[in-house]
Parts: sequence; structure tokens; C-alpha cells
Amino acid sequence: MKTILLITRNLPPFIGGMERLIWHIVDSIHRHFRLLVVGPKGCSSHIPADVVVREVLISPLWKFLIFSSLHAHWLARLHKPQVVFCGSGLTAPIGYFVARQVDAKKMVYLHGLDVEADNFFYQRLWTPFFKKMDKIIVNSNFTRNLALARGVPEKKIVILHPGVSLPDLDKKDSARISFRERYGLGDDPLMLYVGRITPRKGLYIFVEKILPE
Repeated sequence: MKTILLITRNLPPFIGGMERLIWHIVDSIHRHFRLLVVGPKGCSSHIPADVVVREVLISPLWKFLIFSSLHAHWLARLHKPQVVFCGSGLTAPIGYFVARQVDAKKMVYLHGLDVEADNFFYQRLWTPFFKKMDKIIVNSNFTRNLALARGVPEKKIVILHPGVSLPDLDKKDSARISFRERYGLGDDPLMLYVGRITPRKGLYIFVEKILPE
């Protein structure tokens, strides 16, 4: 069975879209490969028991980068993975050097903010490593275009759209009624926004410019 080493800052117990996405990737990979994980403190209680885990405090950032690098190098020497997978652009430099150490394939999952982060040092030091990866997985066509604009070779990019786990749709009518009653929503049409409320998401533009129409 092939071995994959995953290095990430984004896993439960921390909450967010990236964390849920990487959790699903972990859950899927471990069914077909031997999996090693370097992840955030507390993540071992949220992923399968047969996964080898090394936990690292995610704050301050410099400590996470140093200690996740040390753990990743140690696991790579011990288990000789065939693939080193970076859960985001943040861990791409670590994954690159770890993979070089054991002659493994290098992969990174890029999110939009990974590519367009507004930080001079990040753009200078981190983004060049994206081009050095053997395979770059992106979460959308938008992120793909951002990566191309940074000089990432098109042939290396694969789009993997985040998915969802559907609820029990047999109970959708009763769930709809109870939800509306709980919040006193009546029968008016509803619009649901799911995501962080930050300027980068563009929600305020939608509310101010588009919603009135």
C-alpha cells in the first residue's frame, strides 16, 4: 500500500470551509492509502484512528511552520511516503523540501487566498513553490485562473470542486416548516449566504447593489 504524507494547518477541531474540505480529503485518502498527517493541535480526535498523526500548535505562525516542518521531515524519514500532499499553499515550501528528501511526488491543494494573498513577502517567498509542485489541485476555475496568472503551468493544474454531504431529503418538508417556525420567518422567500462575512467575499456589494433589484 502506498503512503501519503499530508501537511496542513486546516483540520478540525478548527471550523471553516477549508477545514471541512481537508477533513473529507483525509477521510477519502485513508481508505486507499496509508496516511500520515501533520496537522493542528487536537486534529487526531477527528480523523480515523489508523492514521499516523503529529499535532502542532497553529499559533504563532512561525512556530507552526518550524514544528510542522520538523515533524514532516521526521515522518518522511521514518515511513518514506511516495506522495507529499500540502493542504494549502501555506505548507507548500515545507512539502517541497520534505518530498525532495525522500524523492516523493509533490502535490498542493490551492485555495483562492493561497494565490492572491496581499503580502509582499508571501508572494515573493511562497508562490514560487507552487510552480515546483508535480501536481496542483485547485478548488475552482477562478482559482485556476489565479494560479495561471502566477505562472503555474496549466498542465499541472487539476480542478477538484468541494462537495457536500446531502441531508436526509425525505424529511425536507418537515425541516423547512420547523426552521421557519423557529425563526418566525413566515412564508416569505429566503436567501441563504454561507461563508465568512469579510470584504473579500463581496457580500456587502451584493447586499448594497444587487439585492435591492
